[in-house]
Amino acid sequence: MEFGHGILLALGASLLWGSYTVPMKAFSKIDPLRYLAWISPGILSVSLVIAWQQGVWPISLWGVFDGAYWTIGAILSFLAIQKEGLSGASARWMGTAILVSFVLGVVVLGEEVNLLWALAGLALLLLGLFFGTKDFTGESANAAFSLRKSWRSLGAGLIFGSYYLPVHFSGLSSLEFSASLGVGIALTAAVVALVAKPAPLENYGQGVLAIIAGVGWNLASVMALLAIDALGLAVGFPLTQLALLVSIAWGVIVFGEAKSFAMRVYIVLAALGLLGGAALLGLAKSFI
Repeated sequence: MEFGHGILLALGASLLWGSYTVPMKAFSKIDPLRYLAWISPGILSVSLVIAWQQGVWPISLWGVFDGAYWTIGAILSFLAIQKEGLSGASARWMGTAILVSFVLGVVVLGEEVNLLWALAGLALLLLGLFFGTKDFTGESANAAFSLRKSWRSLGAGLIFGSYYLPVHFSGLSSLEFSASLGVGIALTAAVVALVAKPAPLENYGQGVLAIIAGVGWNLASVMALLAIDALGLAVGFPLTQLALLVSIAWGVIVFGEAKSFAMRVYIVLAALGLLGGAALLGLAKSFI
């Protein structure tokens, strides 16, 4: 039963993580750093509710520093999109995050998986990410890979794949840790906004949507933490990267992307890779 709950929680995290950036697509003029500042109250609100429900004050240095660590990753990912392009940058940080979380889970935390099934699942997931991060507007974005120019996306992937590791050493439950994590994100985002002074939002409607998106992000984070409790970091976190499939669905169904036949083929290949990889990772955890 715990295994099944873990799968459902990972899928729930994927659904919300694949949707929380939709306002940036709907309102294309939102400054990424301003968006970060506006989603932070939503993130903080969920953390405060969790703290109240758990009966703990949400201040743990483990969680606060980890929230700052995640925020650095978020900023790197925004800069990577600007400097490297959405398709290549997102492929690199998601692929790096999957690999980092798997290695940390197996090597550092000593989690048990069926290595053959796990490696096959990881390979399919990375293949799905490759096809899934094409430019579905129909324009090519396949610039040659350059390690020197790709440090932002690789750095973001390193952070996104490892920022759940501290929960295992904090002595806190996942819910207690998530409360402090949200506080750390909100504090760091506020400092970034004060220093960087990003362009303002166009209207308050954008702010409301961004706050709702922040709530969604933190709910996904809680689900991911609970999924990792059930499945382990090596399997639980990579499964949450099915979020890419959700974001593709938003782009195609709502925003009318992927009008060409070639782009539809990429979508099918991405879906097969992501879903197949997720299934194999599930087998890797169940067949040990």
